[in-house]
Amino acid sequence: MEEARCALVSLDERTVCSGILLADDWVLSHGSLLRHSVVDLAALDDGPTALQLELRVRHHCRRSGPELLERAGSRSFAWRCPLLRRAFAELLSAWSFDDARGLLTVFVLVAPDGLGDAAAAAASLARLLAVLPEGAARGAALELESAPFACPDFLGSVSRGLASNLLADGCLLMSDAPALPGCEGAPVFALRRGGRRLVGMLLTSRSWCRGELVGHSFAASLRPCLQRLLRANDPSAAPSTAPSTAPVDSLDGSLALVRCGAGWGTGVLLDYETVLTCSHVVREPAARRRLDNRGARSRDHSRDRRSSRSSPCLTSLNCLSQSASKSVRVGTEEAQLVYRTPDERPYDVAVLRLPRGGRCRRWRFLELAEQLPHKGTPVLTAGFPFFGGDAPPSYSRGVVSRVTPHVVQTSCCVQSGTSGGPVVDALTGRMLALVVSNIKSAGPSPVLYPRFNMAVPSSVLRRPIVDFMRTGDVSCLESLSSDDPSVHETWSYNLTPRSKI
Repeated sequence: MEEARCALVSLDERTVCSGILLADDWVLSHGSLLRHSVVDLAALDDGPTALQLELRVRHHCRRSGPELLERAGSRSFAWRCPLLRRAFAELLSAWSFDDARGLLTVFVLVAPDGLGDAAAAAASLARLLAVLPEGAARGAALELESAPFACPDFLGSVSRGLASNLLADGCLLMSDAPALPGCEGAPVFALRRGGRRLVGMLLTSRSWCRGELVGHSFAASLRPCLQRLLRANDPSAAPSTAPSTAPVDSLDGSLALVRCGAGWGTGVLLDYETVLTCSHVVREPAARRRLDNRGARSRDHSRDRRSSRSSPCLTSLNCLSQSASKSVRVGTEEAQLVYRTPDERPYDVAVLRLPRGGRCRRWRFLELAEQLPHKGTPVLTAGFPFFGGDAPPSYSRGVVSRVTPHVVQTSCCVQSGTSGGPVVDALTGRMLALVVSNIKSAGPSPVLYPRFNMAVPSSVLRRPIVDFMRTGDVSCLESLSSDDPSVHETWSYNLTPRSKI
């Protein structure tokens, strides 16, 4: 069976998106095609419903390369996926998207040459299901082939990233592969030895969570969605998911969710008792509110002073809490706050101690690198963005973009909840840095940049933390509150204005 490829599907000039050209010339696409149609979404059920829409399909010729072929189809079918409906209703209930929420869970299947009935549509989907692999494993390499901005000149564009997470029993795939408007409906492939295999369809390229622009995109994992549609398995059974892949498999055991009040961040396990995270993750809520108020004034003052330009500021990546609770929990255990750098000082580091003989003993421990990484080193970041303990750790792949003795900058996609997570060498598995913050522009309409982020080098952290773990002497950690003017200057964009998410 020939490989599926990207197509461009349109209802009219306003309504265009990507699609998947299947081997039998049927085209699978996305509910955004219906945003300006008269189709009653509420009338769609779990099975294919015939539509009378004149849909236009464009794709490159399979054999002659870049030649663009075009056809019109008057026969198409649409259905709402119950697995995705539940995922968007429960897991993503607080999120907002470019398209109406109801469109995101709708599939559209276009018949070749305007021919085909519901039985032929089901047969085409059954043929597709028969060749689909088990699914993308969390941490697997992915490729998105699409038509950015729904433009035929860009048809066939590819971008790559990771399967950052699998959500909602595996039917929803989160990826850090860059996606743009118009890519909705595009095929998502898992990259494997010997080629690539279709595993998903892009659902949304842009989303917002609590006002933060999300750098990840969401795709439907096709196998569980089609299994549910075709009743190939018991519909009451949970969809099967592929296991995590190395190095994600080993990194999972090195990470823990750190909660302080209602807020959370990420912690890195260094031994059975020692957890490394960010100072702002475990800041007392009252101190957070005072700091937020100071930061708001600072931002206003900065806009007055620099009205002619938009200057960047760092924004930390944990979810702020307004709770009065002061307890800190690591996973399911209560932890002791041993040390945290003061708010006015770099490096924004905290050390927690777990009780001896605790319950979480299936952990693995990360090794802190002794040397600074080289620019261009391939890296992974990991943490608990957005979902807290409702999902396993999420991952992103990138490179070290810039290095100084006091800061490591990466191109990974990091978001709220990732503070305190590691930057890991993708080849050796060593921890190169501790994720602290990303960049947000100043000005009346600030923009957050998930792929521009800062971390504290492990070479700064290693000696004081190893000495503390060896001796138990908390004074060993005092050097993490640096008085060095060059360190303050390097991290000054993190101090004025201070904006903590």
